[in-house]
Amino acid sequence: MVTNDGPLAGRTVVTTREMPGGLDRRLSNLGAHVVQVPMIAVVDLDVDPVEGALDWIVVTSRHGASRIGDITGAEIGHPLLAAVGTASARVLAVAMDRDVDLVPDPQTGEALAAALTERVAVGSRVLVALGDLAARTVVDALTAAGAEVEERVVYSTRRRQPGAEQLTAASGADAVLLASGSAATAWAEAGPIDAGAVIAIGPTTAEAARSAGLEVSVVAEEHSIDGLITAVVDLLG
Repeated sequence: MVTNDGPLAGRTVVTTREMPGGLDRRLSNLGAHVVQVPMIAVVDLDVDPVEGALDWIVVTSRHGASRIGDITGAEIGHPLLAAVGTASARVLAVAMDRDVDLVPDPQTGEALAAALTERVAVGSRVLVALGDLAARTVVDALTAAGAEVEERVVYSTRRRQPGAEQLTAASGADAVLLASGSAATAWAEAGPIDAGAVIAIGPTTAEAARSAGLEVSVVAEEHSIDGLITAVVDLLG
């Protein structure tokens, strides 16, 4: 429900995630008029589960984290858990019913790969759950470090083309929030849209946006939904 006295009152903010959720609700509670323009669709893929003991489970997105229960069989033991960022760590912690052992700083694939290669022993069995468009940074680093990598591509990310009505609603907004590189690329491909400041959830998304020709105004300091909200309030509030 939109309030009239929040720090974002009178502001229009575009969100680009695949479906409305906590981000949209929290922005509305802060007074923003939220225009949801989904730029990606996430489709779960059927994959064979990993059987037997694991030393590590690694996820590079919250979507991959949400599929862990589907792709792990019996007797996985008590593997250590690693996630690329706080958002994926929260989902993984719920899936595994315990805290995550490793979240890198900064929260990027490169930092996750570097942190893992320092901690994963040669011969360790590591499950990596990722999407079809994910960079192979983590998988390649673990393989080079001598780990036995069980790679599972558990979802497909498909870019969407917004309709004319959605583009009209987004035009003239104060800011557009980009929560993934795929969304950033799709937003750029949709054509020039006058939607104010471009705010990216993290450096990887910002890099994808810039590569697609967008001018990024702000990169969230914390690479999470909390960080996005803080960034937009700091900029517009």
